[in-house]
Amino acid sequence: MLSFTPLSKLSSFRVNLLPRWSERVSTWRYQSGPGRDLRLDLLRGFCLFVMVIDHLGLVGPDTPLYIFTARGSFFISAAEGFVFISGFTMGLLYVRRIAHSSLDKVIPKIARRVLLLYALAIGMTVFYVALSLFTPLNLIDPCRCQAQFEAAPFKLALEILTLLVARHGANIMVLYCLLVALSPFCFALLLKGRAGRLGLLSATLWLGSFLFPSVVATPFATNFPLLSWQFIFVLGLMLGWRKGQGRVWPTWFNPARQKIYLGGVVLLGVGLLGLFLAVSFDGPARLAEVKFWQSAFDKNWLPPLRMGLVLLYVQFFFLMTDRLWKPLAHSVGWLLLPLGQDALFAYVLHWLVVVAVLNLPGFGHLPYLLYGLAQIGLVYSLILAGRAWRRLRFSFKSLLLVGRPRPGNVPSGLSGQTFLAKLRSEINF
Repeated sequence: MLSFTPLSKLSSFRVNLLPRWSERVSTWRYQSGPGRDLRLDLLRGFCLFVMVIDHLGLVGPDTPLYIFTARGSFFISAAEGFVFISGFTMGLLYVRRIAHSSLDKVIPKIARRVLLLYALAIGMTVFYVALSLFTPLNLIDPCRCQAQFEAAPFKLALEILTLLVARHGANIMVLYCLLVALSPFCFALLLKGRAGRLGLLSATLWLGSFLFPSVVATPFATNFPLLSWQFIFVLGLMLGWRKGQGRVWPTWFNPARQKIYLGGVVLLGVGLLGLFLAVSFDGPARLAEVKFWQSAFDKNWLPPLRMGLVLLYVQFFFLMTDRLWKPLAHSVGWLLLPLGQDALFAYVLHWLVVVAVLNLPGFGHLPYLLYGLAQIGLVYSLILAGRAWRRLRFSFKSLLLVGRPRPGNVPSGLSGQTFLAKLRSEINF
């Protein structure tokens, strides 16, 4: 005989289990502390993971990891996420520094960051141009400038120094360098309370770059149009600045409206993700060949539809990271957190890994699953290299600042051990 569960038992199940489950899920949220925001590190690490997997995919077979990367065909790419997080982190960090001192005292720190990025962009370009000209190695982006190098080497050098020529991943470094160089202007406007004007100016430059690409253009060798992508960076910087001031929501956005808005972000994000999976069942690469997809979701010029979805999924991924922090940190934190904390180092180094894979006989012809495992191993090798680099930096700074103390190096009242511990925490050792 068939037996049916009484309605009273179903009601008891709903009453007893659902609140317990809701309580448990609520404990998964990220708990903010005085240090750095690990949610940003995890998301930055995920962006870099996607970049590495997709770039390694250029020299090898398809892998199961493309289910996480969409091979660059999703509504938002790792590059857009990375630029937004960079702007957000910069706004969040420098609003505190400017509050404790002034913009004039902070600008030298920004200038040092710009010089570092400039040196990395030049160094990467010179290194890969030299590999292309003087070695038989295969490169993804070879420098076809043998004739120019022989006829006018000084002109080529000048173009590299002025960021008009960049090769093999240095294009992104050029873009990042220029965006960071623009940040003092943004901070000056924000300090004067002109956030609206800054947003309007940034949006106007983005729309002008999209509508009149041949007129509104810059000569720099950025992988993506500078005036289009600055909008993502500036929006991130403005939101980070606002969060650093403790003003996340507008005053008229009460808690009830916040819940409705965040619920809408989740529903729309999940719905569009399902739609993407449904229409790309033949593979993301096929989807990227559709003419409508190419025009409406162009990654270079960022048309309005693409920009809107980028902003949607920036919120969606941050919200998911915040609400599901504990399971995410326990499952993938070992991989993504160190990758995000050493993102700049890992980005530069992963291009060397790509060159090595491209030139190792047989490596790019591994079977489907085996190549995916090899990609995970290569990503983890970047983490190990990052740890070694941090230890080297720590040892050098310890020797310089503690081994040979000079006036002003060690703050008064700090012992050598205490200062070493402080230094270790500052460089995330």
